Amino acid sequence: AALCATVGFSDVTSANVVGYMDKVAENVSGYTWMVNTFQKVDGSVTKLSDFSIKENLNPTVAKLSLLDKDGATAKEESGKYCTYVYLNPAKATGTRVAGWYLDGTSSAAMTGPGSDGWRNDVEIPYGMGFGLNRGTTAATLVFSGAVANEDAEIVASNVSGYTWMGNVMPVDMTLADLSIKENLNPTVAKLSLLDKDGATAKEESGKYCTYVYLNPAKATGTRVAGWYLDGTSSAAMTGPGSDGWRNDVEIKAGQAFGLNRGTTSATLIVPSPLVDHQAAE
Repeated sequence: AALCATVGFSDVTSANVVGYMDKVAENVSGYTWMVNTFQKVDGSVTKLSDFSIKENLNPTVAKLSLLDKDGATAKEESGKYCTYVYLNPAKATGTRVAGWYLDGTSSAAMTGPGSDGWRNDVEIPYGMGFGLNRGTTAATLVFSGAVANEDAEIVASNVSGYTWMGNVMPVDMTLADLSIKENLNPTVAKLSLLDKDGATAKEESGKYCTYVYLNPAKATGTRVAGWYLDGTSSAAMTGPGSDGWRNDVEIKAGQAFGLNRGTTSATLIVPSPLVDHQAAE
């Protein structure tokens, strides 16, 4: 896996590598699906206050949304949608305070802690995917923190629905780098990529970008462990050269996707670039 050009690193101690990443919202007039690629150095949970938007935009230009297990915009306990906007420090004039606010908060009401729309303290746990929606103006979300020094295990917590997760490492990968921890039948857990409208993306062939994992323990006979296009028959899971083989699908650093499972536990393993995986290959 190659380090992304937009990532910066510096060694702090032998146990920590800290850095930053500029994650560009590539999809014009739609969502780019993201996940934070760093952990907090102090071990606490990441919050919206740990993110910023690089460009000096008006708050309504780019909006960050959390999703529920059905792929719709999640709601707060109050019933308001979990969609947030960022007030850049350069625009925090007068009584306005820079930070994250609930979408729909008026400019005059962006007065920081204690105001109704203030949402800097919304938690974004490591591994949680979300969407950044922008129009025709460029928008870049900035992450920072420590690179995980062990492989990430992201639990699909939503029963019979999607858990939004992603490539939580600051390096590009392919599906070949990812695995599902439990020894499941391939059809139990399905990984789906999303398009800019939040629908399941499609390959150039028109087939949906939904993939299933054949565990090495189930790769008996001519079957080969790895990732396949959903709908590939068990007998056709024969590895490179077979129609359904998808181990080479690219998963960029910070790219989010959904893992849908039923009532059986499913955990996605994302390898850390700081761990030597040669012995396992």
